[in-house]
Amino acid sequence: MQNSSKWLFRALTLGVATAALAFTLSSSSDSASAQKPNYEDFLKGDRKEVTEIEGQQVWRYDSKTLIALLSKNLGIPVLGPQAIGGQSFIHSGDKLEDSPQADAIIAGMLHGTGFALVVQDGLARVVNFSEARALASTVAAADLANHKAYEVVRVVVKLKSADAFDLRDQLVQSVTPGLGQVLPFDAGTGSGVICDYASNVRNLIAALAVIEE
Repeated sequence: MQNSSKWLFRALTLGVATAALAFTLSSSSDSASAQKPNYEDFLKGDRKEVTEIEGQQVWRYDSKTLIALLSKNLGIPVLGPQAIGGQSFIHSGDKLEDSPQADAIIAGMLHGTGFALVVQDGLARVVNFSEARALASTVAAADLANHKAYEVVRVVVKLKSADAFDLRDQLVQSVTPGLGQVLPFDAGTGSGVICDYASNVRNLIAALAVIEE
């Protein structure tokens, strides 16, 4: 049972990892091309807001503009860190102001620089990964659907079976690199804490639930 559970968990978390990667990269996939010399030239050149590279419109945004757009899309105040104050970000395709997915795209851009979003009492903050783990709100697993996929949250989970308890190491390997965290599970109660993007926490909990059926 233990080995079969581990294989099942690996299969399920492969989908989790793929989904997490899709969120991180698809929401900022266009900006990944920033490593090309022509994109670098655009970033380092004059302060144009838009140019055309390889047949696509490429937009340049400063951090202040991104935070303002994020706040507008979320409908709540967003505090941005001084640490990214001087950075420029690029995005190819439709102008972010015209995209209904602007908040997810911006979250992906921020992830690429080591920052993530936490929400507390109606106020959102963009903080580095370490601060995100410390400031993440603790939410009930049943309420995860009410949180944005890219919001960093903390959820207490309670494992029922020893097989699932033995999978903690795989949980650790399945959280978002650099950001996610799995705190030690209490051997007596089977309770532990997963901290990560809400989408990844939700999928990991679903994987554990299948194993414990």
